[in-house]
Amino acid sequence: MNIIYPDATHQSEVPIKNEFITSKELYKEIKIKDGATFSKFYLIPNSAHFNVIENPESCAAAVYNFINLENNNLNGENDVS
Repeated sequence: MNIIYPDATHQSEVPIKNEFITSKELYKEIKIKDGATFSKFYLIPNSAHFNVIENPESCAAAVYNFINLENNNLNGENDVS
């Protein structure tokens, strides 16, 4: 299910739902539905298919912050997102 564009068959047909998107300086985090099989979903701007090649700085920031968040969760520390 697509919560950014609910009930959309094409992205331009339905307005984007900004309440599900959090800007993180170099990338955007998408709110995940409860019960999803993954814990985070990030959008890397100015890249379509090869994030590491097309926007390495933003891709690295998203990966770095995800790893720190997961490490802090494992160690019982506060959320760093």
